[in-house]
Amino acid sequence: MLLGLDIGTSSCKTTILDSQTGEIVASARHPLNYLYPDDERAEINAEELWQAIIAVMTEIAAKHPKAAAALKGMSISIVFPTLVPLDANDNPQQNAILYSDRREQPQIAELKKRLGEHGVEDITGNALVSGTSILPGILWLKQNRPEQDRQTKTYATLATFIIRRLTGVFGMDPAHASLSALCPKGREHEWSQTILDAADIDANRLPPVRENLTVAGTLLQSISDLTGLPAGLPVVWSNGDSVSAAFAAGVAKPGEVFVAGGSTDCLLACSDHPSGNPLFCNVRHLPKDVWTTIGSMNAAGASVKWLCESFLKCPMDDFINEAAAAPSGSRGLLYLPYLLGERTPVWDPKATGVFFGLTLHTGRAEACRAVLEGVACAWRQILELLLQTSNVKPDKIVAAGGGSTNHLWNQIKASMLKCPVVSLDFNDVSSLGACLAAGLGVGVYDSMQQAFDATATLRNPHPVMPVPEWEDALDEAFTRYLTLYPTLKPIF
Repeated sequence: MLLGLDIGTSSCKTTILDSQTGEIVASARHPLNYLYPDDERAEINAEELWQAIIAVMTEIAAKHPKAAAALKGMSISIVFPTLVPLDANDNPQQNAILYSDRREQPQIAELKKRLGEHGVEDITGNALVSGTSILPGILWLKQNRPEQDRQTKTYATLATFIIRRLTGVFGMDPAHASLSALCPKGREHEWSQTILDAADIDANRLPPVRENLTVAGTLLQSISDLTGLPAGLPVVWSNGDSVSAAFAAGVAKPGEVFVAGGSTDCLLACSDHPSGNPLFCNVRHLPKDVWTTIGSMNAAGASVKWLCESFLKCPMDDFINEAAAAPSGSRGLLYLPYLLGERTPVWDPKATGVFFGLTLHTGRAEACRAVLEGVACAWRQILELLLQTSNVKPDKIVAAGGGSTNHLWNQIKASMLKCPVVSLDFNDVSSLGACLAAGLGVGVYDSMQQAFDATATLRNPHPVMPVPEWEDALDEAFTRYLTLYPTLKPIF
């Protein structure tokens, strides 16, 4: 038995996988309370998150004691990058700063003055912007909370914090390191002294980087006493949620493309080297010889939830039925899904969501479909740039997560991309990816392919094909979509 813990964008989930049968034998979920105090800040109380982790592990151990007792290893998939400054007693100094936080603009501008406009991205291969690394949060802490910074012993990621609590061991996995803005491109086991000096960061305040798919430590007796999980359970180094999700979907070879869909969407292309293109996040995959080029959008599923709940006040089924009733192209209505600013490809924290093309003929149906098509336009824009960067043309896009469960939306995306979108039966892929990582880390699986083969029936792929009669209208919408942000940028 293997346990995967997933810290996602809405909940904390845990899954137990029977490694012999390839079946999920137990699961539990606990909601998380993400905090958005204003338009720029995005946080979570790390101590409250820790209590949610204890609660969900306790629940699964209590409800499934035989499976819990048979566990051979566990690992964690974590929303990233998220900064947690820890004091000398390993307690959080303040709320964790999330990947969607946008408060650090003055500090980013100041560091760019010291290193040059593209200095950090030339070294790391990733853009220095809010949402791509923990470095901006560290800079903000040093300037705005100097007393807390003086008391901070470790600039930890959320993964560092959780594994420290579980095992007593400090460290950081290569995916988190490659999204720290502190490592040279392709050398995620070392820190850039140039960046450390410019940012006035002591390397001793950063966790050591440990390799993926190796054991971090074992579950402390105190945690066993709290949860009922076995003491001494090996805990394998964690990974970021989108990378874990891709791994669970069987996407881990150069040339393959995966989309993790949820409140945010991440489009991920695998390669044998970091692309170095700062329009994307360049992140180490679980296999040490594979890198991922990730294009991320902040408000994909969040856009649907916003329109459905905040404006239309209708159930999701009604929303989809409305969208299905509108013609392809939404009668000229365009939607720009920038409700939380946007990352790839514009990297503009000031951008906002837009409906463009409203007329007297615009109704609920057109608005619903325009949101679905707007997200599909964003997929296409990111994918076309990804393919230019990675020089691959996939024959399918494998997708998992909340957005991938909707057939109409998959049809729109497939038609927009002119490429099949393959959905999976099992959508808690981040927790499954953590299970597979645990299995490889403790030797339950001898190889990556064996892990994929063992869980093939869980995935059970379903290709959704393009609808040819929709394509002309979607091509026209996409052409107009590409001009919308550049036109509006000066007034955001």
